[in-house]
Amino acid sequence: MKSSSEKEILHTFVICAYKESQYLEACVRSVLAQKYPSRVVIATSTPNAHIDRIAERYEIPVIVNPEKKGIGYDFDFARLAGETPLVTVAHQDDCYDPEFSARVIREFREDTLIAFTDYREIDTNGDTLPVNVNLRIKKILLFPLRFRCLQPFKLIKRSSIAFGNGICCPSVTFATEKMPKKLFAGKMKSNVDWSAWEILSRKKGRFSYIHEVLMSHRIHDEATTNKMIMENGRTSEDLAMFRRFWPAFIAKPLTRFYRRSEDTVTKR
Repeated sequence: MKSSSEKEILHTFVICAYKESQYLEACVRSVLAQKYPSRVVIATSTPNAHIDRIAERYEIPVIVNPEKKGIGYDFDFARLAGETPLVTVAHQDDCYDPEFSARVIREFREDTLIAFTDYREIDTNGDTLPVNVNLRIKKILLFPLRFRCLQPFKLIKRSSIAFGNGICCPSVTFATEKMPKKLFAGKMKSNVDWSAWEILSRKKGRFSYIHEVLMSHRIHDEATTNKMIMENGRTSEDLAMFRRFWPAFIAKPLTRFYRRSEDTVTKR
């Protein structure tokens, strides 16, 4: 039986942890420092002593996914591990500003499917990186979603992701009861999040965009997305995503352009 104080908590950070990340503790400290007292748990498919030590130090429960099927399945497991109406799947390498959860909760509407914020990119030392071409394009794509009156419309939701994935996955908070059980799971590796937004864009409800920088997304070589880009493994997934929005003769040149913009990330 949950206590009355637990019942009042609306939001959970589920930290999706892998192996022995040197950045995990910084992520944990950032979500525990929230002005709104969010619930915090760690979900992992790679349990180890490093994760256990940090969890014990900060008195955070660890939930182990016994199935090792891939990153999308891990994201769904983490998302479903939250026991509150709103869940943010935090990535172990990233950090959240103290106002993040309070601001997200304030922005949620009755028909909100997901709420997400702007973000900064940081390096391995935690220093803010310059805004690159890729990030500028993403902000342009999301511009119509700044207006609350437009956020529920399917055309607006889909147009915001039809030219690329402008929504930063760790900045997203989910309305738990409105989510399908299977959202991220599938064959994709680098575009599991973009695929999820495309699925949700067809559902009734709004994408609540908070045009404020409230989290830090860390760019480093060990990140899954960066690995896929550097290994040239992402192009086929990008083309598959563009084909969900466009015929082949448009999707192919868009894929080439998108790949060039991604190169600005790997050439830092």
